[in-house]
Amino acid sequence: MIVLCAVAAVVVALVVAGCENKSPEESWTYVGTWANADYTGLGSGPPAKIEMAASSMTFYHNVTDLASYTSGTFAVADDWTSGGNHYFKGIAVIGGNTNFFLMRVSNNNNTLESNSTNTAYPASIDPAGSQYAIFARQ
Repeated sequence: MIVLCAVAAVVVALVVAGCENKSPEESWTYVGTWANADYTGLGSGPPAKIEMAASSMTFYHNVTDLASYTSGTFAVADDWTSGGNHYFKGIAVIGGNTNFFLMRVSNNNNTLESNSTNTAYPASIDPAGSQYAIFARQ
């Protein structure tokens, strides 16, 4: 009974705080294949397709490509829900370079937006911000 009351108190505290932490495998998740045919993955722009696993990212120049042009590791540092969306802060190491990502998965789990830098986590999802990208779930 005491354990049940303690668990209920924790659940109520999370709901009152408006922030419910979940693992990437629950509810909304970044794991999957994301694409935007408007991107080419050339130069410094975003890739056209990203395959994301729980601990890796693989990049493709074109949505139809079967061979990737680069890949790397990915680790979630924090995740939370806010305004009906799920947010993830993560660190990727791609080609020896470290990148800090802030990603937002839409409340319908069909859109992924991200900003990234090589210096620190972006403060917000901003289309005018550093390395902004938007993808649809495939």
